[in-house]
Amino acid sequence: MHCPNCGQKITSDLKFCRACGMKLNSVVKAVNEHLGGGGEISTEKTSERAMVARLGRSLFYGVIVLFIGVAISVVGKENSTIKTLGVLTALLGVFLMMYAVISPMMRAGAASRPAKKKDLPEEKPQLELESAEDFEPVGVVASVTEGTTKDLDKNKTKVLR
Repeated sequence: MHCPNCGQKITSDLKFCRACGMKLNSVVKAVNEHLGGGGEISTEKTSERAMVARLGRSLFYGVIVLFIGVAISVVGKENSTIKTLGVLTALLGVFLMMYAVISPMMRAGAASRPAKKKDLPEEKPQLELESAEDFEPVGVVASVTEGTTKDLDKNKTKVLR
């Protein structure tokens, strides 16, 4: 959503535009009504809620699969094939829970990574300075104060008493 006065990007929870100071209550109300009877505008908060809900569901399913695997292992403890199937199912549940926790971290990390080298503008080659051996001074005074000192010696100034 953008401010109708200055075009600055705004969120639905602001009362005033941060760029121009326009009062936004009526604008937000009109947009909410237009989007479906006062429905809330999707913001970062709602996407964060969705991510937390997805994390909770994935963890829940992982725990369920883990318990099913343990139950299969306990029931089939005399048959090695069934016991192995139960252990593999339990491991699948553990991996599902690990993925549920790690995948949001990877998404957040990918969003904060710097741009790839191919996306950056080309670097201009740096110019190298000439070596000191090739440099020849062109009548340059060695010191800034040297000329001033010589002028003082020439113009013996009188001291006022």
